[in-house]
Amino acid sequence: MKRLLGHLLRLGIGGAGLLYAFWGVDLGELAAVLGRYDPIAILGVLFLSGLLFVYIGYRLSLLAHGKFGTRAGTLGSVVCHGVNNMLPTKLGELAKAIYLSHHGSLSRAEALGVVFWERFLDLNAVLAVGLVPVALIGHEALLWPLALALLGFWTALLIFARWKQLPRRLIGLFPFERLRTFLLELHAHVDDRLAPGFLLLGAGHTALLWLLFIAQTLLTLYWVAGLEITPPQGVIVFVVTSLGMAIPSTPGALGVFEAAVVLSLGWFGVPKEEALGAAVVMHMIEFVPTVLLTLWLLAREDLGLGALWRRREGRGPDQAP
Repeated sequence: MKRLLGHLLRLGIGGAGLLYAFWGVDLGELAAVLGRYDPIAILGVLFLSGLLFVYIGYRLSLLAHGKFGTRAGTLGSVVCHGVNNMLPTKLGELAKAIYLSHHGSLSRAEALGVVFWERFLDLNAVLAVGLVPVALIGHEALLWPLALALLGFWTALLIFARWKQLPRRLIGLFPFERLRTFLLELHAHVDDRLAPGFLLLGAGHTALLWLLFIAQTLLTLYWVAGLEITPPQGVIVFVVTSLGMAIPSTPGALGVFEAAVVLSLGWFGVPKEEALGAAVVMHMIEFVPTVLLTLWLLAREDLGLGALWRRREGRGPDQAP
């Protein structure tokens, strides 16, 4: 019952997002907006998206100290995005860890540790990036939550670094020995990376990567959609949509993504049809290629979506990744 309520809540969030995004939209005008988009511009953004996945894979390989190559990191990242676009509950991270452990010299727990650092760095990046334009434009309602969230993550990390026995004691409360062993191995891997050199390396590559993410968003808004907004406003759109994608909801954040784009562009006077058109093309650029490539990769790995879902739904220690 609890799991069913969780699924219904996520579907409700996505449905509410779609309702908000499409409410009052003139579908004929929306079709006209989409019809004005230049296919060459869309292909250009798709090409940049592919290059970004290669850099994501390169950063992932660096975070793993070369225990797998850039190619494996790239394809693992594609699988992560593709699975998250097809299944709820962020199963993509699990799929990525499985893929990397199959294609590198590291265990499943080590792979999950690498994914943890990747996600930790990315979450810090989106919060930090959000502070600058929010402060410049004056949306104080967003400024303080972003700042407090960023401070909270680093406080928790420093606490665990200072009192190293605390996470081990918390893990000791888990009832299954195999699960405790897995979590202790995961913690040891994460703790082993908690060093200034590693954090600086990861932060440097993450900063460059997120600047490229912002450039891709701005390129889509300006070149594909032809919107007349300022660069700080474009960054606000990027931040709001990135935070929206982090909310547990429907697969691929369907509805939530569109609502985030329409909401944030609406702050700057963009008509709803134009905002929704930009949201649709941005979402399709991220959705379609990753889903198609992921289905092929999972079939090649003999790892179907059903197997991933059963791993997520399993309760016993034997279902631990």
